[in-house]
Amino acid sequence: MTDASPRALVRAQVALESFSLHPDGSSIAYALRRVRGDDYVSHLWTRPWRGGPARQLTRGRVRDGSPSMSPNGETVAFVRTPVGQDDATGQVWLLPLGGGEPYQVTTLEHGVGSVRWSPSGDRLLLLAQAGDHRFIVGEENLHGNAHLAASG
Repeated sequence: MTDASPRALVRAQVALESFSLHPDGSSIAYALRRVRGDDYVSHLWTRPWRGGPARQLTRGRVRDGSPSMSPNGETVAFVRTPVGQDDATGQVWLLPLGGGEPYQVTTLEHGVGSVRWSPSGDRLLLLAQAGDHRFIVGEENLHGNAHLAASG
């Protein structure tokens, strides 16, 4: 008989978190979440759309998610958050699908929630928290206050 305790059930779970279809429809990239030790980790995988073996794209003690295939199908953008660091924020990373290691492209203070490619593939759209400065109107002075310019 298998161990059906709540702890064993949590440790056995596998969840598909997010996905992105290749532009030509031939494959899918997806984030798969598992429990490792006392933490959740998520890695990116790819698999042919019509079936076949899956290939793991990322590794490590990380939460990789929000994959977005580039319009030319050569690169996947994703959000990576280190596991086990209380102050860690998600940042955008790029991974060439033809081979190579992922590399980080943002270092935003409040992190990134998700990423998508522009239709032309020359820009990335980020969903990210702006912090307290998003409420400032006008030019900010050294003390963090806004100065409104009078027009006349």
